[in-house]
Amino acid sequence: HPNAVPLFTEHRGPMSDPDALRVIEVALRTLRGAGLSPEDTVHAYGTLVGFVLGYVALEVGALWGDPLAHEGWTERIAASVDPAVFPTLVEMLPHMFVDCDREAEFEYGLDTIISGLRAKLAS
Repeated sequence: HPNAVPLFTEHRGPMSDPDALRVIEVALRTLRGAGLSPEDTVHAYGTLVGFVLGYVALEVGALWGDPLAHEGWTERIAASVDPAVFPTLVEMLPHMFVDCDREAEFEYGLDTIISGLRAKLAS
């Protein structure tokens, strides 16, 4: 829900609501049960929460949002920057907004984090 991100950012201090604590408990238990140390469990939890909240904040903030909201944006940015200075940005612009599958991008990020956690467990 779009209003969830501001609620998280406005909250001060540790969570104390039993419903919120249940969600945290399940996540921590899952990570700890996978074999992570207590320290790695906390780091993994923070990484996952940060990734999800950051991704949602970018969507809600309309940085990514509706592709129609960005109609002509790619062309305007490309026309306003020097491609000799920003060659990669100019090349990537269509892929960042027009042709980007946000669900696939989110899954890629989540899979990358999970792969890193698996590699940590294997070592």
